[in-house]
Amino acid sequence: MSYDSDLVALFKELAPAMGATLKIEPSYQRSGMLEFSNGSVLFFRSNHVNINIAGNARMARDKSFLSHFLAGMGFCTLPEITVSRYDLNQGVIAPSKLGDIIQFAAQNGWRTIVKPNAKTQGRGVRFTADRQQLLEAVSNALTIDGVCIVQQYCAMPEYRLVVLNGKVIQAYARKPMTITGDGSSTVKALLQQKADATSRDRNEDTSAELFSMAERVLKSAGRQMDDIAHFGEQIVVAEIANLSAGGVATCAMQSLHPRWQELAVGLARRCGLLLCGIDIFIHDVSDGCSDYRVIEVNSAPGLDDYLFRGEAQKARVLAFYREVLETAARQSLPQTSRY
Repeated sequence: MSYDSDLVALFKELAPAMGATLKIEPSYQRSGMLEFSNGSVLFFRSNHVNINIAGNARMARDKSFLSHFLAGMGFCTLPEITVSRYDLNQGVIAPSKLGDIIQFAAQNGWRTIVKPNAKTQGRGVRFTADRQQLLEAVSNALTIDGVCIVQQYCAMPEYRLVVLNGKVIQAYARKPMTITGDGSSTVKALLQQKADATSRDRNEDTSAELFSMAERVLKSAGRQMDDIAHFGEQIVVAEIANLSAGGVATCAMQSLHPRWQELAVGLARRCGLLLCGIDIFIHDVSDGCSDYRVIEVNSAPGLDDYLFRGEAQKARVLAFYREVLETAARQSLPQTSRY
């Protein structure tokens, strides 16, 4: 069973207890609407619930736009350069823009992260380490989105901090997908097992995307798909730590210094977001004086990413979603006219 169907079941359990009416889209049963007793309506799709003001939510989806204004607010962000389809001439990047991109990447040792500007779940995100990889990644990103970002690579640990109504309700570390050798299986066979599990969770076939990424990572490490992974050997097979791309997450709430909670709450408040997931690099999450860089902000974060395993974890996810829905129900949303 996928996360999506599990979460629909959770909403079916929560709605009556909250005096809300739940309506599910009948064909795929992955999205729906909750109508609360005060007349306000909340839509959801898969495990994503957005309770923010529409304009602010759209702002958060534009990664380059948000990064620019966060830096202006005093938050530490990553240096980056944007490229759009307007910079192309018959499919080729204009010489002046190409020079800017090459100069930026060269100044950063060619180690960059290229990503579509307004996509989620790690789609189209690539790590680059040389000129050819850079140009291929930019070309690929521009086939997915009208704007792409070339961002300085950062080696600090990555975290997701989820803020709801002025407090951090989730904090977890994220690491790229790895496989563990059993001494007899090939890297390809072990990766297929991971890809199958990820596809089931996302309710879509992600094998081609994951294999393509794994081949790039393995090649840069001098490994091949047909290699036998030694027993207990941990092999990184992804460029990104997104959980939707098979990344691994561990809870960081106990070690999270109050400074990072304050920063996350303050960022959400400055952006006018009631609910958001803040992706951030932090050198040492237990040290309030540590270095950090804000990566991006998600205005409709899923709350089940790493918790939905077993009854105890299900209870925690249920509590998280109940808190989100109760917050949404308390909001004074404009009423639509009845015809």
